[in-house]
Amino acid sequence: MSFNFDRRTFLKGAGAVGAASLLAACGEKSNNTGNGAAASGAAAPNSTGATPLKEFISFESGNRELESWNMLYTQKAEDANVVTNLWDGLLSFDCYGKVVPAIASSWWGPQDQTALLREEMDRQFKELAETFLFHTIDFDYLCEAELPSFCEKGGNPLKVGKMAYDTIIVPPVLTLRSSTVQLLSAFVKEGGKLFFLGSCPAYVDACPSKVVEPLYQISRHLDFSENALLSALEEDRFLDVRRKDGQRENRLLHQLRREENSDLWLFVCTGKNPESPDVDPSPWLRFVLKGTYEVTLYDTLTGEIREQAVSYQQGTTTLCRCWHMHDSMLLLLHPAKEPVEKGVPALSPAASVSVDHRFGTVGVSLGSPNMLLLDMAEYSFNGGDFYSEEELLRLDNNVRQELGIPIRRKEVVQAYLLEPETYQNFLRLRFRIASELPLSGLKLALEEPALAEISLNGEKVEVLPDGFYVDRDIRTVPLPDFKEGENILELKLPVGRTTNLEYFYLLGSFGVRVNGTKKTLTAPVSAIGWA
Repeated sequence: MSFNFDRRTFLKGAGAVGAASLLAACGEKSNNTGNGAAASGAAAPNSTGATPLKEFISFESGNRELESWNMLYTQKAEDANVVTNLWDGLLSFDCYGKVVPAIASSWWGPQDQTALLREEMDRQFKELAETFLFHTIDFDYLCEAELPSFCEKGGNPLKVGKMAYDTIIVPPVLTLRSSTVQLLSAFVKEGGKLFFLGSCPAYVDACPSKVVEPLYQISRHLDFSENALLSALEEDRFLDVRRKDGQRENRLLHQLRREENSDLWLFVCTGKNPESPDVDPSPWLRFVLKGTYEVTLYDTLTGEIREQAVSYQQGTTTLCRCWHMHDSMLLLLHPAKEPVEKGVPALSPAASVSVDHRFGTVGVSLGSPNMLLLDMAEYSFNGGDFYSEEELLRLDNNVRQELGIPIRRKEVVQAYLLEPETYQNFLRLRFRIASELPLSGLKLALEEPALAEISLNGEKVEVLPDGFYVDRDIRTVPLPDFKEGENILELKLPVGRTTNLEYFYLLGSFGVRVNGTKKTLTAPVSAIGWA
């Protein structure tokens, strides 16, 4: 007989004693004593509700004596090997480092019997998280294995560490721990809201049991549907975001943080890729916050800090704004007993019309020299005729094959590991660079400039590096002036086992116009627009 259990038994906590309390800074309440007793192999509480493991025999443990089963004490990889490699998830460790049966792990039968069920439960787990995340429901995950360590007794609200919850959701599961059933039973008896998604769990501590049935009967049951979940949790919602037509926005993520003085930080950002990266719908959105707050906007684009225009109605705070596809918003919310309206923009069709900055041009300036990538060149090997233009890394391998030395692949021996060599073979590269105007002050960036001979339009260039570009190993060498028309830049480089031909970079104050593979230097760009 085989039993199938969900891949991870979680409880979902939504809402709290007010959303602000729910999202206070998460604190951990440790049961370890100051003298480290739990970590030294001393007796620790049984936090899982399962029968403690007292003896464990395998071919590996039989050949030597284990110093301790407490992984926090031994910290030996060989002891972890006994559990991890031999038993493949059937054993686990609690928060004290003690070995326990892994009731909350995945134990599955043959593919032909359980594959579809696994896929369904994985899909439900993902959809549950996405429903809450993209419909602005604040929630935490509560892990059954750790729950008894942070929750001493049930009650309403359910206090877990420094958090408190008045709404708990049990997702579709097959088994619950007996400790969880006890805590949730006390939670419901004191008025806590408990929701079960799907049918009643038929197992307790991984054994067939009807212990959960009384708790299931006095709790609320929901179908696994987005509408049912959101309707049931509406009163637990802190933030509601609506579009102009009243439909709820489903592309945003948010996070709340509470300060000690009860102020709240609210961060909102886009959480999904746009349907079209080239078209910004820029909808006008209405943000409704539960409670009355004085709102300060921290503009992360400009660095400005200013009051945000809001309105108040029936214990809520409302603000409206245009939302671009890569937008974000950071607000400081200060509780206000007698708020004064700052004049919120009306949510009307006219208000949704915003300035479209995509038309026309905008001024630009560069913080560093512009760059033309030199990755294609005519080439000559050992004084032979020039071949037609080729990509540099490809032509490097062509030459290596001709010399009978290893070509460059993903896995190569680094040059510093090879014996020094005397170079006997040389490669000449020729770059034809068109320019619409004379240019001065240009530089060539390359690796190992000491090995290179450089000329521009037949004039030899003295190789005197004066800086670096991006990487300290990519050195910059000043070049003579470029003329209007075609400029010919040539480099002579050695080829051998210890050389690596890389791309070159032309730097300076210029623009670049690209037409297919033809690149032309232009006057520096001072404004750009969108097509």
